[in-house]
Amino acid sequence: TIPAHSRMQILWDFEDYVCGYACLELEKGTGSILEVEWAESLYNSGCHGDRSPKGDRAACLGKHWIGFGDRIRHSGGKASFEPLWWRSGRWLRLKIETGKEPLLIHDARPLRTHFPYCRGWRFSADASLEAMLTVCENGLLNSVHETFVDCPYYEQMQYVGDTRVQALVWRVASGDPAPVRRALELFDRSRWVNGFVAERCPTREPQMSSTYSLIQPLMLRDFMLWNDDRAFIRSLLPGTRSALEHALASLDEDGLPSFLPGWLFVDWVPRPFWKQGVPGGHTEALTAPIALHLPLALWAAAEIEEACGEELMARRWKAHAADAFTAIMTAFWDPRRNMLADDREATAWSEHAQALALASPTLDPDRRAALTNALVNPTPDMAPASVYFSYYVHEALLLAGRVDALLERFSFWKDLPRQGFLTTVEKPEPSRSDCHGWGAHPLYHCLTGLAGIRPAGPGFHEVHITPQPAGLEHIKASLPHPKGLLSVDLRFAGTRVSGTIETPVPGSLYYLGRREGLQPGTNEL
Repeated sequence: TIPAHSRMQILWDFEDYVCGYACLELEKGTGSILEVEWAESLYNSGCHGDRSPKGDRAACLGKHWIGFGDRIRHSGGKASFEPLWWRSGRWLRLKIETGKEPLLIHDARPLRTHFPYCRGWRFSADASLEAMLTVCENGLLNSVHETFVDCPYYEQMQYVGDTRVQALVWRVASGDPAPVRRALELFDRSRWVNGFVAERCPTREPQMSSTYSLIQPLMLRDFMLWNDDRAFIRSLLPGTRSALEHALASLDEDGLPSFLPGWLFVDWVPRPFWKQGVPGGHTEALTAPIALHLPLALWAAAEIEEACGEELMARRWKAHAADAFTAIMTAFWDPRRNMLADDREATAWSEHAQALALASPTLDPDRRAALTNALVNPTPDMAPASVYFSYYVHEALLLAGRVDALLERFSFWKDLPRQGFLTTVEKPEPSRSDCHGWGAHPLYHCLTGLAGIRPAGPGFHEVHITPQPAGLEHIKASLPHPKGLLSVDLRFAGTRVSGTIETPVPGSLYYLGRREGLQPGTNEL
């Protein structure tokens, strides 16, 4: 009961990150005004604005409030209130001003909402990794609703680059292809007249990004590998081909994609390295991280065409990819530093260029070793990968067998719980968003990298298990397969691996250059 002619505030720490509808049941209190506001964190004293450092996300003493939500004018009697759209955060502030009559609050609660989620994964190896993965899982499930969303508190929009990473984590965490299928459908329907998908959809404010559009073929290839649905994949091939044809039309006389349209976003790299997420800022000159998106998209399309029986198209995409990659290596290779530069003058460098080049199937062994060394031992003048693009860096390190460097980079995520975070963040401090689904990818890499469980080819009809323990003595992991659960319980001692693998499909175990066949069912090693 709130007395008449009074004011009060209630600050509520859910001790959890919640997406939900703030529901109230009121009685009496004619003329009362209630403000229901949400926040991901309170702000340090003297800081204002959503890009200010917030400090410990679990703290409230000595901090001040910046939030948003709904304002209710209560006309008295019995009434229930529920907003028209959901909000999110860890903190909720209920600010109340009563009129001539006391106000009774019978119930106040957030009605939680997100896409139905059933955990299908398990990973056990190291306590610090397991705490980190809880934060990753929370960041993911709060970013999947009617669509994937980049962040639940701010934009609530489905971006191509964000969604590709989120979709991979969602697949290994839940096994449910429905949100991924829907995302691919919506992006396909968002295509501009030039064939490129919109950078984000659905939205009433269209935005073009060639770099993000070129990630769509990679996302479609991911779906092809993890799911057996060739008819659906074929239905999206015409649009994918159209985008690639227009991307090839952007090539200059040197064979480089110098005329790609839109916001050429790659990663939220801090100043002074990049501006607005674009390597080189907003200059007209092409950079290697932007250019490398094209051959990788072409190679992904070639894999999809092969899986759909389109050998001629596959050969065409491969040829264009090889030509584009050769042109990029010629234009941007820096022989002084034995690595790729971002610009042709070799005045700027980044982790991004090395990671993307390492994903090329045609990279020669000597340059592969050089690029891996540059990525493992970055210099201070290299633009660092932020939270989102670290997915590609982690992939490159796993491909090179440098799990030691991967675990070192995991330290950023391991520190999140100690800072009061319950979910993965948009970028390092000052982070605008405390919950960003694109940061959940360590969960994917623990299951598919450390435990090494991945599809052996299209449709996941076979499995390749290539564990990379990097000093871990025991790894237990499982992830969902359309035909059942794939589980490993492995112990490592020197060059030996022992344990049990349970799989619903045949496959192979690869460890330190040795291969062992796997049959459906329980396999004792």
